[in-house]
Amino acid sequence: MSDVFDGDEVERDKISKQLKVVTETTKLVSTSTIPDLVALHDALSSGETLTATVLTGGLTNYSYKVHVTNNDNDIVKPIFVKLSFPYALWSSDKNLHYDLQRTKNEFDMMQLFAGLAPGHVATPFLCHSIPADASNPYEMLMLVTEWCTSDEQLANQWLDGVVDDRIAEPFGRAVAKLHMQPFEEGYNQAVNKTVADCIWPASEDKFTELLAQDDGENERYGLLAREFGPEKLFGLLARLKASFETKEVFAHSDLHSFNILVEKKPDASELVSFGPTGNFMLCDWEMTSGCPVGRDFGTFSAFPVLCILTNARLGHAAAALELRSTLHRFVDAYLAALAEEGKDEEYINAAYRNIIAFTGYFTHIYVALGVHYDCLPLDSSSSELSVVLESLGVLSLRFLELGLDGPSEGLSRSSLRSKFDSLLDVEVASLSALSTRRRGRRGSVLRESGTVISDSGRYVKKNFGEKVFEGQKNFGEKVKGAFESIGTTIKKGGAGVASSFKSAGV
Repeated sequence: MSDVFDGDEVERDKISKQLKVVTETTKLVSTSTIPDLVALHDALSSGETLTATVLTGGLTNYSYKVHVTNNDNDIVKPIFVKLSFPYALWSSDKNLHYDLQRTKNEFDMMQLFAGLAPGHVATPFLCHSIPADASNPYEMLMLVTEWCTSDEQLANQWLDGVVDDRIAEPFGRAVAKLHMQPFEEGYNQAVNKTVADCIWPASEDKFTELLAQDDGENERYGLLAREFGPEKLFGLLARLKASFETKEVFAHSDLHSFNILVEKKPDASELVSFGPTGNFMLCDWEMTSGCPVGRDFGTFSAFPVLCILTNARLGHAAAALELRSTLHRFVDAYLAALAEEGKDEEYINAAYRNIIAFTGYFTHIYVALGVHYDCLPLDSSSSELSVVLESLGVLSLRFLELGLDGPSEGLSRSSLRSKFDSLLDVEVASLSALSTRRRGRRGSVLRESGTVISDSGRYVKKNFGEKVFEGQKNFGEKVKGAFESIGTTIKKGGAGVASSFKSAGV
């Protein structure tokens, strides 16, 4: 393999490991007492063969559906296998260690969540080690779980512009229960540090780029960044980074809509068409750790905001505003569940401020790293996509400001909501005005093509690792001097834990 991962290379490698997955699964089912694995063994004993179908996994593993060959309608139930290795596909450094303990932790977390929210996580069967050998110079781990029949990503519904909000209340309650679980402060921190050491420099580099540009691409985004100025921009980022040191809740840490599975539509041609129960399943638990309250729902909110702007650009302002209301229903269900867990109004207001701040951060990451663009029904060869991203960039800065700037600390939740809506409404109106004709609405392009995507999209872009690692250095070097003399403490959301810039390493 070359020095930098690219999409073609990843796909070849994923396919090459299919045989290893089939071989290891065949061994496992021969001795297992787990009913789903016993059924596969019985099928093999009767002359059937196993096949591993490549699924589009994320940037830290390969995923496969392991099933009996020519098994029409899954008469013999398949299993899901995630193959993990000690490096990440978003890194240009293949020697960068990405702790395999994350997969063992994922197995444990799925077991925990199954008890907290029965029916909302696939049953984990086992975590199996594949030792290094001549063909693979590193240990790998196989996470084996039940095959989930709720196998459509919730992101498809945001793309449709119509979301089954029956999910909102049980989802909010389940996440709140997870957040209230006791945890060790250092749990899984090695995995999160590996990711953070890549993402923070990329965030800083994007701000530096915006401050340096004169006009052209992302003009309004750049103008607002320069209006903020370097002290305010990097100060907001420093405050957010400091809040990451707050271990307030036990968080999923990757709670975007591509990691939430829902029932398939009975009729894919009908936008308002949902499964019979409104069930959801939460997957991809490898980053679970102690985090600031608000991070999970900030991650969750970023893609809906992008879809709101996309619908506005396509001339569907009413759908955009309905999506905004739906997003609020999800967030409000979570905040109500926090109250049920005994949290007071001060805590809940601070949690909501943090949600807004982290929504700003993760929408900024969308723009800085270019994730989840290729599933939008926008013409990337025209200005359609660029103006949506420009609006997303503007909102990212405004949300960071609203969530982190001192003046908003005393605002009530209703006042924060009103300001959030006003910021979003300005961009919806601006994009709607650009639509000369109202396009016919259609369902998700991902559903139409049978495509599943994760953090980076359907493939790893050839320059993705280089882009993330470009200028990777100690975060905040540019702003350390500007803030060394500041002895004030900053209030981190949720529990109101104070920390100075210096103690945060900035």
